[in-house]
Amino acid sequence: MADTTEPLNSYGAGIAANLAVRRAHGFLVVAEFAIATVLLVGAGLLLRSFIAIESVDPGFEARQIVTMNISLPGATPERTNDLYSTVLERVRGLPGVQAAGAVDTLLDLGKIGNLGLRSIEGRTPEPRERWTPLLWTAVRGDYFQAMGARLLRGRYFSAQDGPHSPLVAIIDEGMARRYWPGEDAIGKRFKGQDARGQNDDWLTVVGIVTDMRRSGLDKEPVPHVYEPNTQAIDGYKTADLVVGGAGSVGALARPLRAMVRQIDQGALLSSVTTLETELSDQLSPRRFQTLLLSLFSLVALLLAGVGIYGVLGYSVARRTHEIGIRMALGARPGEVVQLVVKDGAKFAVIGLSIGGIGAAAITQFVKSLLFGVTSTDPVTFVGVAILLMAAALLACYLPARRAARVDPIVALRYE
Repeated sequence: MADTTEPLNSYGAGIAANLAVRRAHGFLVVAEFAIATVLLVGAGLLLRSFIAIESVDPGFEARQIVTMNISLPGATPERTNDLYSTVLERVRGLPGVQAAGAVDTLLDLGKIGNLGLRSIEGRTPEPRERWTPLLWTAVRGDYFQAMGARLLRGRYFSAQDGPHSPLVAIIDEGMARRYWPGEDAIGKRFKGQDARGQNDDWLTVVGIVTDMRRSGLDKEPVPHVYEPNTQAIDGYKTADLVVGGAGSVGALARPLRAMVRQIDQGALLSSVTTLETELSDQLSPRRFQTLLLSLFSLVALLLAGVGIYGVLGYSVARRTHEIGIRMALGARPGEVVQLVVKDGAKFAVIGLSIGGIGAAAITQFVKSLLFGVTSTDPVTFVGVAILLMAAALLACYLPARRAARVDPIVALRYE
């Protein structure tokens, strides 16, 4: 007598094997979606940070500023001052130039130390434990006008602010808020930390300008004290020429370099560039990081989509007999599509959930790279979830459509 249990055992073993394969494939899809979620969230946060940085108002007109570094190694202060004075005078006569000045450091990109004022007229000096970053900068010529820094109150430096005149300073909004909150800082007097020897007079605030992000677009503005080079210690070392409203770099580079060479053959010159280019170069590492992570994220997204398409395609092929029975019993094509899509969406949702938890944990370690966005930014997380679910549904579409077109008569013959 024939053993009738063997076909049943064989059929059951086949079902078990198919189930094991489906679970293995499903695990891979879940892992792919989890990895894609982490990478896309990271890329999204970096991208939003980059966009936020580029939209920051630096406090000056970067596009309109042409700059060049000029130095005279080993030169006397008198020779250096003569060079800068002559260069600024002649640059103002070039076509299109609206203003020209110079500054000892164009961009303060290094570590900035905590400082306080030694004396503030009419009040107790700030205790050392309350000191925060503070910068002192020597400028000459029409530096603020060339930078496009807006004068809020008071006046700019003038030719009358010479070495034998009362010491004056221009401060920015941050400096005014730090030491004279709720007051008009014009006319206030203070002394810095540097020992000026016999020239240890009070500095009087004569102007207040807008905050300038000279320490980087991705950093908060640092309070500034600006002094005319004629009164600043080592003011003769001013090195960065700033020309405002000069048009294109190409039109200005050759005549500017020739002019400086004509004035002093010993001058060392950097390339002529725009301040916008200088700022763009600062963002190069961040731009590269964002691009690299975005590429990895797109690859992960593609792999996740291909993975779920492959799993569902395999599942539909193995379940053709089952689908045929369902349709023979009255299941409509739409219900079959829903069945397949639901199966695929399950993997995507599980992967998204795991990846979301992982992304929330991992992004805590990249807070220092973010600007203008938190590591748990809901817009980024929701956007990534929508993108991945859209990719999952798209990957489900072809297998689901193929399942809905199964002919019940043919499917019932399939084993």
